Amino acid sequence: MTPDRMLDLTLLEAHRVLRAGDVSAAELTEAALARIAADKDASACFVRLAKAHAVEAARRVKAPVVSPLAGIPVAHKDIFSIRDEVTTFCSHPALNRKGRKTADAVAALDRAGAINLGALHLSEFAMGPAGWNERLGYLANPLDKARVTGGSSSGSAAAVARKLVFASLGTDTGGSIRIPAAFCGIVGLKPSNGLVSTRGVFPDSPALDTVGPLTRSVADCAAVLDVLTGTQTYSTALEEPPDLSACRVGMLTDTSLPVKPDREVAEAMLHVREALERIGCAIVDIDSSLPADAGPMSGIVFLSDAASIHMEHLTGGAERLGPQVRNRLLLGASYPAAAYATALRLRQNFLLRWKTEFLSRADILLMPATPCLPPLTAAYDTLDADAAIAFNGRIGGYTGVWNYLGMPALSLPVRRGDAFPVGLQVIADTGRDADVLRAGLALERLLGTDGE
Repeated sequence: MTPDRMLDLTLLEAHRVLRAGDVSAAELTEAALARIAADKDASACFVRLAKAHAVEAARRVKAPVVSPLAGIPVAHKDIFSIRDEVTTFCSHPALNRKGRKTADAVAALDRAGAINLGALHLSEFAMGPAGWNERLGYLANPLDKARVTGGSSSGSAAAVARKLVFASLGTDTGGSIRIPAAFCGIVGLKPSNGLVSTRGVFPDSPALDTVGPLTRSVADCAAVLDVLTGTQTYSTALEEPPDLSACRVGMLTDTSLPVKPDREVAEAMLHVREALERIGCAIVDIDSSLPADAGPMSGIVFLSDAASIHMEHLTGGAERLGPQVRNRLLLGASYPAAAYATALRLRQNFLLRWKTEFLSRADILLMPATPCLPPLTAAYDTLDADAAIAFNGRIGGYTGVWNYLGMPALSLPVRRGDAFPVGLQVIADTGRDADVLRAGLALERLLGTDGE
């Protein structure tokens, strides 16, 4: 197998080829760099390409490789600190920062022998579910150039979907991993809050921020999560995926979804239901207003925290911030302290409701990752900054609640013939990340989406 063809494999498939010694890590890395250089849409995924560093690191990988990530090209969202390198946050140059220490998550991948190709495009300061950036514009969606990639981990999703890297690191405060994963037809995991270290990541909301992987399969996702947590827990859990026919699988009723899904999303969810019913799975329909009630609390916490973090920019030099980001921060600054305190206090009440209304009836919950397909970039051209915020609010209507409650949530693609893929969200209780991945693997196999 040629190194270029290897790039089309999943991470674990590529690991097996490297372990067999048929291709070297250096050859695979050179192939990835060549694929990036050959296409302007591919190269646009990268804010900073660490070509020399990657080639040198790959040459140091000795056969036979042991770690699943050894010699595997990866990349990270440009919000992670890298020692002695400038992190841009895709923001105004005056707001860039030089790293004093490498972020824990990036360092973990480095220790595992992964080859970091560099820093990836994102929505400015990781604030925006479309992937729009005031200075760099949109990335072309790998599945349809006329559509957005989703954000804020736009480059992280696009680089994996374009098969430039096998995995990437993203951050998720209100859906920033799951939304672009859904829009680009790949797998993305928001782990339980606190499971993966956020040290060295520029914060949006310390109460909600998470770090997680974007990959092309659930098994790849588990392998990266093992490295990020310093365990073998998650790959081991996949050795015996659950029997979905014996699982209590909950699905929200249409009236319980915070916003009405578009036709394509509703049809994809019906496809999932029918596939589960064919194997004898009894679906538990859950009628609950919890997602709609708790979602706004997530927004209050997110934007209040972000406004506090960026207060110096708002009070001096606000013109350096893009209008969409600036307007969201001003909204956060307008919330009274009582609203923020109330949102944090009410979280325990919502968690009790979660246990009563969901956990008492279901082991896992399935719902769409987004209510719509990725919007056309042209749709944004007619919107001012305030209208764009409202438009984006709908895109994130199904994700922020799980950051607020701290649950693990996985997005995996549902494909139906030539139809555009739709992200399916798999959710379980806090700390049950292994269960989310096990159910995700079973669904991936049932729906026939693994590694596509």
